Amino acid sequence: MSLQNGRYTASKAPHVANGWSLEPLTPPSRLYGANGLRTGPDGRIYVAQVAGSQISALDVATGAIETITAMGSDVGAPDDTAFDAQGNLYITEYYDGRVSVRETSGKTRVLRDDVPGANGITVHKDRLFVDECRPWFSRQRARLGRSRRGRTDRHHRQRSGLALSASQE
Repeated sequence: MSLQNGRYTASKAPHVANGWSLEPLTPPSRLYGANGLRTGPDGRIYVAQVAGSQISALDVATGAIETITAMGSDVGAPDDTAFDAQGNLYITEYYDGRVSVRETSGKTRVLRDDVPGANGITVHKDRLFVDECRPWFSRQRARLGRSRRGRTDRHHRQRSGLALSASQE
């Protein structure tokens, strides 16, 4: 884990064309986007960042950001997070179609690697629930010339998912 002060550093000041000016309105983001947000057992906000391929924890009192799983670690393209009662961090990895757990010891392991489009995740009464995002279905329907309304609309809302119990881990 490492503390993160900023996302980008510039080697030199930006150049603007004659007649133009550049004025920063907000400070640069310290995150690579924000997909899933979850309050952790320690009170920090955990942010899954698919584009940055990392999970960060934000201390809302101080503004400090800590990298929990860094780019290039065991977790790739995290989309969402959830915690169980013991404080284990469950993660969906969208591009790899995986569900992983980062245990309180810091060890990460893959629970499932066969969940295409693994997206949302939550824990309820010691059960882990995962849903899938399959954008190919919408593209296929558009290719067939079907609209979101009409008789095929019920198919657009069709979801798939997965429920894991402790015995399946």
